[in-house]
Amino acid sequence: GEVRKGVLIGMLADRASPGDRIEADFLGRRVELSSLPARLALRYGCPSWWCQPLWRGERIVIELERLPDPEPQEAEADWIGRWSRAFLARLEPVMRGDPRNLDLTKGVWRAAR
Repeated sequence: GEVRKGVLIGMLADRASPGDRIEADFLGRRVELSSLPARLALRYGCPSWWCQPLWRGERIVIELERLPDPEPQEAEADWIGRWSRAFLARLEPVMRGDPRNLDLTKGVWRAAR
């Protein structure tokens, strides 16, 4: 419904639910992400975005960057893998950066193994 209307939808990719898991190696651990943002982008042709609050100096800023789009005829599994790698590539500098930002990105580690 809402996706077809062009409504902006926010969701957390680091909150996987049963049947909606992408497993990936990330910074020496196995983590789970939700495949839902990637699947919606593929099915409806809508863009997906990286959006992250970050400490910069003494202020919190919002980093917003468009994630890749699916290629024409790209297989769903290939696309979901490529999307998750792009997501984690943006997450890595956050995790390696200012320690205050770790309080803003706890979700990915909740299911880490």
